[in-house]
Amino acid sequence: MKAAIVDGYPRESFQIATKCPVWIVKTEEEAKNMFWISLKRTGAGYIDFYLLHNVGESRTKCFDDFGMWDYVRELKEKGLVRHIGFSILDNADALDKILTERPEMEFVQFQLNYDD
Repeated sequence: MKAAIVDGYPRESFQIATKCPVWIVKTEEEAKNMFWISLKRTGAGYIDFYLLHNVGESRTKCFDDFGMWDYVRELKEKGLVRHIGFSILDNADALDKILTERPEMEFVQFQLNYDD
């Protein structure tokens, strides 16, 4: 992506979204470092849409334990992220709970399983 888009076009002419699957790592440091890896690999200077990926069920606890909700808000305040949100594959009650507890989240990506 860096070579094909970032190096070839003005930054304001495109948007980048990436995600942070915290539940695949073991430490807070690893979780927070995922952002910096994405930023470095893209070379974009900032991320337009940063998702806390696949919250819900037991995975939400990982985001809570590692302080990721506050962390993404801090990244936004620093101008490193334009919009913060999350993706979820869970039920309506879980979505409502997260949105109630985290009103600063600006968008939600719903993951739907067509087989269900």
